[in-house]
Amino acid sequence: MRYFDGTNWEDIKEKTIGFKAHLSSDIINWDEFEEEKIDGLIEEFDEQNNFNPITGEFTAPSNGIYQLRLRLNLNANINVKDRFFYARTYVNGSVVNQNGMITNFIITNFVALNTTLDYHSTRKLLAGDKVQIRVANATDTTITIKAAGAITGTNISGYKIK
Repeated sequence: MRYFDGTNWEDIKEKTIGFKAHLSSDIINWDEFEEEKIDGLIEEFDEQNNFNPITGEFTAPSNGIYQLRLRLNLNANINVKDRFFYARTYVNGSVVNQNGMITNFIITNFVALNTTLDYHSTRKLLAGDKVQIRVANATDTTITIKAAGAITGTNISGYKIK
């Protein structure tokens, strides 16, 4: 595996640290402006047992730079156009990053439409840092966060890149 350090492509030389997990069941009735932890997950893999699928928290085993990713699969029963979801990265209980993600749910033929949003956070972490990603709904409507399995549903992953 390789990573780009801003100047050169480098090989990762140490043992892989990485995980991936998917949501075990839908989070129904996610209300406007409510922050939601992504927890209650099913692990697909966890190379060094640093991810807790029950709490959705990753503990950095060593100092380094880590890449975290959240793929959020959402469902609405009404049109939700040009509204925001916010993904926040917490390190040791404090927000260190927040990104807004715009949505465009357009309902056709009275069928709810799913949409998928991706959030990435690259963080320099110290050994023992505890990291969690949470999301906030700012759409003026109730949304469902879909589980839908490992391939198409909501999932979280992370790995050490340096």
